[in-house]
Amino acid sequence: MASALNKAFNEGSELAVLIGSDVPSNSADILDTALSKLRSPDCEMILGQAKDGGYYLVGLRREVKERLGVLDGIFEGIEWSTPTVCQRQVEVAALLGVKVQLLPQILQDVNSSWIDYIEIIVSDGGSIDSTLGKVEDFAEKNPDLRIKMVRGSKGRGKQLNAGAREATGVNLLFLHADGRLPRAFDRHVLLTLAEPGTIAGAFNLGWDVLQEDQRNDCSWLVQAQLRLGQLMRLASYKFTETAFGDQGLFMSRQTFDKAGRFPPYRLMEDYEMAMNLQRHGHLKIIQDVFIIASARRLIKKGVWKVALINCLLILGYHISVHPDTLARFYYG
Repeated sequence: MASALNKAFNEGSELAVLIGSDVPSNSADILDTALSKLRSPDCEMILGQAKDGGYYLVGLRREVKERLGVLDGIFEGIEWSTPTVCQRQVEVAALLGVKVQLLPQILQDVNSSWIDYIEIIVSDGGSIDSTLGKVEDFAEKNPDLRIKMVRGSKGRGKQLNAGAREATGVNLLFLHADGRLPRAFDRHVLLTLAEPGTIAGAFNLGWDVLQEDQRNDCSWLVQAQLRLGQLMRLASYKFTETAFGDQGLFMSRQTFDKAGRFPPYRLMEDYEMAMNLQRHGHLKIIQDVFIIASARRLIKKGVWKVALINCLLILGYHISVHPDTLARFYYG
């Protein structure tokens, strides 16, 4: 921390704030509050105290570095990873004559409270299968998870927006029903959105039949075609930031609203959202982390046939064919 703060001040910053990359709820409002307090002459150091006794944010004024010379001392004498970290930090700062203020105690570390900040919202477009029963059964078996089911109009864009309206979190991740998120997906989301200039992200796309436990579910030829398709998609990331809905698009709620939310289309709603996001900043594809999706449609219809259809859909979109017309072509 001392090194990062020293670097910021050496580069000319008057104020510097560090946030934890493993904290789920840091928002623009919290950062604005921290910077506002630091601008006050009564605050030279700002700390965001976490419920576990640590802190999720620390900020300093340049005057502290000028007075102390180096900042290493302000972080010494603290027993890290204990419930007294924040309290001890305040004491050390006071001994050095640094005026400290605290932000509200609202956050916890990701590792200690996964279920406290992640909510699962299943958005159904009026299906007549057993979706509702499966959701209720899953919720009953996992009482500690926050799970909600909402029903909306048909059409993927409308369903995604209906789910987003019910969400209470700072960040949103949109996942298709047949997708399986990677381990520590939440950490990848937070780290990606913390990168300067990055306003949204998505994972790379992998297929279930290429996983070790499912390789016997299709022929080696289909597997080879799927792998080649993955390589082609990976190469395309060098030239475009386009992501599709099956890649788990994620962004802050603020960005979601700024991008205009998903258009109410039956198809291409994800592609248009990606186009809109690119107008506001960088959409990063996490190339080495995969969402695992079902390959059943590709196996049934043929890998290259599906790829050709997808290319025709994108072409149609760019020559102004309405997405609902494309949906009729796609769904038959």
